[in-house]
Amino acid sequence: GNEDSHRTTREKCRDQFDLTD
Repeated sequence: GNEDSHRTTREKCRDQFDLTD
């Protein structure tokens, strides 16, 4: 759904940079 895409976008960015916000 839309929610999945919305959360994945931010989570993916964090995972890529390995940031612990």
